[in-house]
Amino acid sequence: MKRILQMILVVAVIGLTALSFAASESTPQGGCPVCSAAGSDSYGAKTVGQLGRGAANTGLCWTEMVNQPVKEMRSGGGNILIGMGKGVGHTCLRLVQGVGEIITSPMPKAKDGKYTQIATDCPMELIGVTN
Repeated sequence: MKRILQMILVVAVIGLTALSFAASESTPQGGCPVCSAAGSDSYGAKTVGQLGRGAANTGLCWTEMVNQPVKEMRSGGGNILIGMGKGVGHTCLRLVQGVGEIITSPMPKAKDGKYTQIATDCPMELIGVTN
C-alpha cells in the first residue's frame, strides 16, 4: 500500500509539473492550470489534468470540515452545527468526486464526443490558490 501511494504521488508531481509548464501560456491570470487541462479537448492534457484534479480533490477533501463552518458563520447563519453538517457532506462529496475523477481519467471520449467529467469546480479554491 505504501508503494502504491508513493507511485501515485510521483505520477501526480510529474504530471502537475508538466501541466504547469504546458498551460502557463494559455491559462488566464489567477486560473488553475490543472483544472484548465482537465477540461481540454486533448486526450493527454485531459487525462493528466483530470488525474491531478482528482488527486487534489481527494487530498484536500478534509478542508471542507473547516471551510463550511466558517462560510456558515460568515453568511450570518450563526449556527455552527449546520456548518459542521455541511462540512461533513461536502467532505464526502469532494472525496467521491476525487476518486471518481482518478478512476475515469483514462477514459476516452463518449459517443457524444465529450469526455467524462465528474467534478467541475477547482479544489485549489479551498486553500486560496485561485479565485
